[in-house]
Amino acid sequence: MPANPDFALVNLTPAMDIPLPSAMIHFHPRLTHENEERKSFQHSLRWRGIVLISCLSLFSLVAGCSDKKNSLSYRIVSKKERPLASAIFAHLETVNVLIIDGKRFDHVQGVEKFYIELAKMNAVLFVVDKEHKVTYHIYKMDTREDIQIEAVSISIFGWSIGMPNCRDTIEEVGDGKIVLTTTEQDKDSGVTDKYLTTLDMEKRAVVADISITFDKAGKVIREYDAILHKWTIGTDPNKRS
Repeated sequence: MPANPDFALVNLTPAMDIPLPSAMIHFHPRLTHENEERKSFQHSLRWRGIVLISCLSLFSLVAGCSDKKNSLSYRIVSKKERPLASAIFAHLETVNVLIIDGKRFDHVQGVEKFYIELAKMNAVLFVVDKEHKVTYHIYKMDTREDIQIEAVSISIFGWSIGMPNCRDTIEEVGDGKIVLTTTEQDKDSGVTDKYLTTLDMEKRAVVADISITFDKAGKVIREYDAILHKWTIGTDPNKRS
């Protein structure tokens, strides 16, 4: 009787990974065992891959949500709203609204983005001008504390917040103090007015409020102290002699 070629192949190459008919595997116990082990190993790899991908996806989602929740663009919204009364009184202007962590502030100064970041303090500053009363707000992003300081004089700081060439800047001088500066220059005369307001967050008060006028050459020609209510250099240019 001629030799069976299939069984001859099995006997000659028992360790080679050659697909065999199921009938042959059924009659070869060792091949059946190896095939089951291979299937079990492949199944295990498949599930490990699924678990790994799921963990990575979850990690990315959590990290993304964490970054999103900590970003200012996610926590702060600047928008303009028309008062309800404008449906009757068309002359009423839109109101600047700032929302931080769900807290709403109306009549905020600015053009587009109604706040300035204080990077060293992890805070933002914005100005509310309501019913001719100006209040500076320092909102701490880590503790969500809103520090409010009332202005001691007419303040123009904040009007240009959000503009490409913003005239309002802030300097963090340390010890819980910041200096708000607004600079305006007359292009024709070259005269520059600089307004400097120092806020003390511990005292929650304005501790210095000075306006300085420079001539075209940069020389100080006038200086006014709003807390002392007097001209410390020069005289009131609007005062008639």
